Amino acid sequence: MNVVTVNELTKVYHTGMKKGGITALDSVSLHIEPGEIFGLLGPNGAGKTTLFKLLLGISSITSGEATLLGNTPSNPKSRMKIGYLPENHRFPEHLTGLGLITLTGRMYNLKEDVIAQRADELLETVDMTKWADTKMKKYSKGMLQRVGLAQSMINDPEVLFLDEPTDGVDPVGRAEIKKVM
Repeated sequence: MNVVTVNELTKVYHTGMKKGGITALDSVSLHIEPGEIFGLLGPNGAGKTTLFKLLLGISSITSGEATLLGNTPSNPKSRMKIGYLPENHRFPEHLTGLGLITLTGRMYNLKEDVIAQRADELLETVDMTKWADTKMKKYSKGMLQRVGLAQSMINDPEVLFLDEPTDGVDPVGRAEIKKVM
């Protein structure tokens, strides 16, 4: 079974400004197998983020079909084994890095002892252990990306969607993030 299957997927945004709307994604088809690393490349506006949003059920599909681990994007079960780091994340600044990861684990309905163990492991993996109890409003862009990566992996996902995971991160931070990926 493919972990991601997309057949003739199209997304048209109806804005009322342009007759027929704006086509953000036009008849895209792809299949991603278990264990495969798949990079989606293209210029700004090519529809990369739109594809993620369709697969995650954040936006509705105009036409075509998609499955994630055998479920349609509209099925909440499709997201239980998915991790996601959006491009323009906005994490609550009053939370600490550990608080964000814990909250995310709770949203996945993980047990508290599992959350605590995974959070410690993930903070170490992304080299954020010493910053775990610092509020995120004090984090640099690279630190936010690292803790965002950690929260995206709290549920031990089978599929991980990373939208521009090194965007705005300095060269050292990019190298550190790439080690984790």
